Amino acid sequence: MNRNEKMIIEVNNNYVSISMVQNYNNIISEIMKTLTVKSPGYFFSPAYKSGKWDGNKRFYWTNSGYFNCSIGLLHVIEGLLKKLSVKYEVLKRYAPREVDYNNLELNIELKPEQIETLYAMNRMGRGILQAPTGSGKTECAIAFAKEYLENNTGIVLFLTHRQSIFDQVWCKRIEERLGLPQMQTNYKNIKAYPFLEGKPEDNKTYMGNKVIYIAMSQTFTRHIKELKWLKHVKVVFCDEVHATETYKRKTISSNQVNIFRYLPNSFHTWGMSATPFKKEGSKIDLHNYYGTVQHFGDVLEIKSSNGIKTKVNVITVPYSHIPENYSNAVKNSIANIDKIQEIKKILQEMPDNKVLIFTKYIDHGNLMSSILGIPFISGETSSKERIETCRLLEDGKINAIIVSGIFYFGVDIPCIDTIIFAHIEKSYINIIQSIGRGNRQFQDKKVLIVFDFYDNDHSYLEHHSRIRLKHYKSMNYEVNMC
Repeated sequence: MNRNEKMIIEVNNNYVSISMVQNYNNIISEIMKTLTVKSPGYFFSPAYKSGKWDGNKRFYWTNSGYFNCSIGLLHVIEGLLKKLSVKYEVLKRYAPREVDYNNLELNIELKPEQIETLYAMNRMGRGILQAPTGSGKTECAIAFAKEYLENNTGIVLFLTHRQSIFDQVWCKRIEERLGLPQMQTNYKNIKAYPFLEGKPEDNKTYMGNKVIYIAMSQTFTRHIKELKWLKHVKVVFCDEVHATETYKRKTISSNQVNIFRYLPNSFHTWGMSATPFKKEGSKIDLHNYYGTVQHFGDVLEIKSSNGIKTKVNVITVPYSHIPENYSNAVKNSIANIDKIQEIKKILQEMPDNKVLIFTKYIDHGNLMSSILGIPFISGETSSKERIETCRLLEDGKINAIIVSGIFYFGVDIPCIDTIIFAHIEKSYINIIQSIGRGNRQFQDKKVLIVFDFYDNDHSYLEHHSRIRLKHYKSMNYEVNMC
């Protein structure tokens, strides 16, 4: 490149393009290297073994003399160009609007840090809202949507992949905070709330004007080609982006569908999660964070001041012999009656607490349920039974539930004040999300108590235990070794 020449980056709503005919092929090669990673397990692939594939996953494409990538990777490219001291100019970049979030009427009073977040969202345009459970990111999303529709035309779309979040959080909160009427749609798990006064039929063009849609991502992607209003979507919120299936999934026609391809006019695209990235990784660990990085952009951390402190009590569990392998270690842990008796003792000493006991294995859950006399909820439990069991806990009819990984996230039971980890787990996302079930504000709750078991088998499960301790300390939880 000439010293005074600038690289021109053209920005679309969903992707960015750089002309490859300009004189900076070496720089584009560096960008390509940055957006190329080895696919996990590539060495097992027959294509790799036969020499037909190099094992790389490339997060870009080229056509008609242009280099292209998803818009969420723009901040990665800009970071690299700054590092290389390359001059560049971004065209069609989002310009922040003049907004006033201080006088929004939401039937609640926004906290100062939430208002600060809203102004930051307006400056950024799109990205990932990262915040602990109970910090108010849902309220920020609703407030952002309200301000937008009060001053602009278009559709706001909320996507979630959990039925409980769809019913108990988004639909309920939209109705409570905004007081909007619900409009009937052709799909059970897609609801619409016209942002207009009077009856919908009084304004036949409202579908493209002002309306909030809330959808289960599974239903949304299955019927995406039938939804004629997608071109009017201007704002999108995707909940629990670390796990949702909204990025790329098989449709009934067995084709891979990327939902953002069907939202050509939506610039404001926000992912939401307390744990969008694995602790071991980074924002440009592209393969692990395919959907998160590609389609949203940089992270906006929401400050939390819910006043709930997390205290972790770690109980050492001795083993009578060293397991021969990992499978043997898991069996020993599941069958460890001493651990179950410790859980029973905890429950007896805290009869008034509302407790979730986590396990990863159905056999383990059933064993604890039979010994402790506590309901066990897993993926095999019907929705009706799950709802009824959670209601019994909330009403004080029972004080504990044993749950599987389906309760890691997407569950809203604010009364939970105690978490017991009886399982074998090391995932940062699963651990922190599980603790998040008890971090929601409820009455005068000030402390969330967590009990964990340090599996001292000197090998396999002890490694998991050490990793969990690192996760707790990274979150500045108070940790007590018992």
